[in-house]
Amino acid sequence: MADEDFEWCDVCEDCYCYKAIGDFKYRCMLEGGRCKGYFAYKKLEAENAALRERLDKAVALPCRVGDKVYCIHGMSNPEMLEWQVNEIRITDHNYMLQLGRAGTKDYRNEASQFYGKWWFTELEAAEARLAELKGGKE
Repeated sequence: MADEDFEWCDVCEDCYCYKAIGDFKYRCMLEGGRCKGYFAYKKLEAENAALRERLDKAVALPCRVGDKVYCIHGMSNPEMLEWQVNEIRITDHNYMLQLGRAGTKDYRNEASQFYGKWWFTELEAAEARLAELKGGKE
C-alpha cells in the first residue's frame, strides 16, 4: 500500500513509530502501517460524529435545574412569585418544569408553551408582563 493511501491521524506525526520520509510525510514503521493511536483516533472521530448527530436533535431549554424562574399567578389580581426549577421532564411534544419555593412545600408545574406568557427566566421580562396585566392589557 502506498503512503498516499493512508489517512493520517492527528497523533501520527508525534508517534515514535513514524519516520520522516521527505517533506512533511511520515511512514508508519509498525506492521500493517496502523498504530493503536490511529485506531483510537478513528474511534473518537466516530463517537464525535454520533454526539454531533444527537446534539442536532437536542432540545434547547431556557433554564436548568436549580435556576430561578418567575411565575405570574392570578387573573383578577395578578402577582409574581419566584420559584426554583426542581425537575425538567421532556415529552414528545413539550417539556414540563416542576417548580418549588424555598422553605415551603409549595410546588407547581409549568408547561413550555407558557414560557414568556406566564413564566419567565428573567425578572425584567416578568415585571414587564405583570405591569401589562395590571394595566388591563391582555
